[in-house]
Amino acid sequence: MTPLPVSIAAAVASFLLLLVVFELIRSRRLRERYALLWLLTGAVLLALSVWRDGLNTIAGWFGVETYPPAILGAVGALFILIVLLATGLLDGLMRPLVRAAAWLISQIVGL
Repeated sequence: MTPLPVSIAAAVASFLLLLVVFELIRSRRLRERYALLWLLTGAVLLALSVWRDGLNTIAGWFGVETYPPAILGAVGALFILIVLLATGLLDGLMRPLVRAAAWLISQIVGL
């Protein structure tokens, strides 16, 4: 069973994450393409933090028997991996477009 202080600390941290994400969305400092991913991750972390038996059940599915809250860290690490992968893919797709736009602008300015 997950210790109660760990569950409370994780729930507070997850709730603070959701508040920060909502504020960043409201002030338009968080890109829309990542907003849903951040909200989903915060909601999943909050649900896993509050639902202590669920966290233990999911930890059992993955064979984590000694310390079930380790699943929260694994979910966070998976989220970071997904964001890095998405950022790398978008960067790879944008680079040729930026080059083409720069070439077009140089052609227009040269006229």
